[in-house]
Amino acid sequence: MVRSLVACLVVLAVVGCGPAQSEAEEVAARQDALSGVDLRLTLSGANSVNQGANYRLSYTSTNLGETYASGVYVDLTVPTGAALVASSANRCAVNGPLAVRCVLGGQGYRRSISGTIDFRMNSAGNASFSGQVVHPADVSPLNNFASKSLVVNAVGPLVAPIPATGAVLHFSQCSGTALTSYQQCMPGSLVNYDLTLQANGDVLDDQGSLVGTWSQNSGQTTLSINAGTASASATAVTTTCFDGLWTNTSSAWVSAFRACL
Repeated sequence: MVRSLVACLVVLAVVGCGPAQSEAEEVAARQDALSGVDLRLTLSGANSVNQGANYRLSYTSTNLGETYASGVYVDLTVPTGAALVASSANRCAVNGPLAVRCVLGGQGYRRSISGTIDFRMNSAGNASFSGQVVHPADVSPLNNFASKSLVVNAVGPLVAPIPATGAVLHFSQCSGTALTSYQQCMPGSLVNYDLTLQANGDVLDDQGSLVGTWSQNSGQTTLSINAGTASASATAVTTTCFDGLWTNTSSAWVSAFRACL
């Protein structure tokens, strides 16, 4: 009896003297620890890509909790020069300068949602994608973040030759006072139109009216258009597309554009 009492006192000294949990309370505590939404994000892809080529970034969102999650999305910060091309199930869209959002929707407990996003990598050097999977009721947000680093290998200037017979250029552009590149354009701000580059160097609008002249450098890596007070200067970003800026001598507004053959 004395020996049992001493053992009990030793246990109380080690674990404390508070009231012991009942079996039902212990089960409830374990269930609370497992319940709720607990999202984890992983990003993966190749470690290098050539400048001007497409890079495929893969992502996986996993719900480690025991609760269904609705309205799940992934926010990505993309490196300078990375242009969104496509995404699996069309889940992803530009969400601001150097930002992409992928809407995943509902995600069951112990379920994963995976997808891919293709980016054209226009700038050489070290690059990194970082992301966060988001749900307002996530009980453990520390594992919501992931990143993927890579090297974009510099290559020679991209060539986008305009045919000697002329061509139609399809423009997509946005305007503002602080724009420096097409990458800053938001989807809802884009305006689309066509210009015809004629073999004699003239530029016609979509009504067939003469609006200016065009020229290309000898290496066919750049394109210039002069249209009165407005002028455009662009550089090839693929073998069929140019990125550039329209500037106006009478206004501070500029227009960032992508023009493709």
